[in-house]
Amino acid sequence: MPIIRYRGRWPQIRTSFGDFTRGQSVEVSQDFLDENRGHFDLNIYEISGEEKAASVSNDIGNDGIPDEGWTRKEIIEYCEANNIPVRAGLTKAKLIERILNQGEEEEVSSQQAEEQDPSSEETTE
Repeated sequence: MPIIRYRGRWPQIRTSFGDFTRGQSVEVSQDFLDENRGHFDLNIYEISGEEKAASVSNDIGNDGIPDEGWTRKEIIEYCEANNIPVRAGLTKAKLIERILNQGEEEEVSSQQAEEQDPSSEETTE
């Protein structure tokens, strides 16, 4: 269960969520924290013990290839894992385009290699 600890300037503070005493922990549910996270300034409140979601992204098509449902960070991790060059300043859309183009280039190069490889052709005698 998540814990919220008040670290503010005043010894005690009253909020719409109840009273907080500096240094004391208040245990809250994950649902409460998810709904009210924006009300807790991280300069004043410390949040710990939070349950992380399995995945923030939504893979459209469930194919494992980055698309608009993925976060930019996840797309960059995918590129690094698959040796696709990444540079600063690329937008999420450009990264996805680069990944899709990379896949097309690999298909074309493998088709060209098959066409040029005489051993792949079967001869009938």
